[in-house]
Amino acid sequence: TTIATIQTAKQLEEEYHITQNLAESVKASVATAQKIEEDYHVTQKVASAARDAARLATEYEERYQIQQTMKNLVSDGWMAVKAMSAQAIEYDRRYQLSQRAGAAVMDGLTSAAEIAREASRAQWSYLGAKPALSDPSPTLPANASV
Repeated sequence: TTIATIQTAKQLEEEYHITQNLAESVKASVATAQKIEEDYHVTQKVASAARDAARLATEYEERYQIQQTMKNLVSDGWMAVKAMSAQAIEYDRRYQLSQRAGAAVMDGLTSAAEIAREASRAQWSYLGAKPALSDPSPTLPANASV
């Protein structure tokens, strides 16, 4: 019986060590499972942050493209305004020149009319006639010869 008791004790001690090893292995497995679960949650958070970053990058790219398009439109508009301004300046210059030319023509016509009147008066004076104020074609005196 003593030998059987010793053998039983040895067997119980071996089973105890095996159980201890199993318990330690289970603890390690549980710790590993917990770590894997924590890593999974961290990975989920990182993946979510990556998706958010990609979405923001897409939004910023779209905003940048819109901003570039607006910048190009403003630049094109400014170039058109400058071209139209240059055209308006040129048209104004031409208008001023035509106004001055018209005024010069009118001055010339007025001067020509005055010269013609003076010449007509001189001619009639030379011929001895006086032009009537209302009649642009005065009559010659009866004794005048042409």
